[in-house]
Amino acid sequence: MTDLVYVVGSQAQTQRALAEAIAASTPRRCEVLALATRGELFDRLAGAATPILVIIDESFVDRGGDDLALIHELRQRFADLPIVLAAQRGDVDLAARAIAAGATDFLVCGERLRERIVTLFGKLRGLLVALESNRALGTQVAQLKEAMHARAQIVGRSPEIQR
Repeated sequence: MTDLVYVVGSQAQTQRALAEAIAASTPRRCEVLALATRGELFDRLAGAATPILVIIDESFVDRGGDDLALIHELRQRFADLPIVLAAQRGDVDLAARAIAAGATDFLVCGERLRERIVTLFGKLRGLLVALESNRALGTQVAQLKEAMHARAQIVGRSPEIQR
């Protein structure tokens, strides 16, 4: 199975660097999609496939606001979605604001990006496993509800009940 990772930003170079680092550094098979706008991101999130991670470049700005506004909006709509803000330099204040807005983590790009991606996925491992289990349980619950509904219809239509 291939996992989806969305990288949101206007800097093609940063998106490429993140995609290459993820492909080279993670034990998971990931397809990385570079998205340039908030609209593209929400269109993708409305689809059937759910990403395991959304990485937002700190330089992201569009008509709907900046990177922190996007993080806040994502967190409001998708409570369980792992969201990471990526920056070119470490900045404690920016990291704190990102976490306060709802980011799961903060990633410093630049030198040693591959090692940082390994560390990021290591930190997210437990969360990703829990989210996968939760999705599987949600599917199973839906199947069980459907089966219960079908049984109720069968019983209600039996000749003994209709007399």
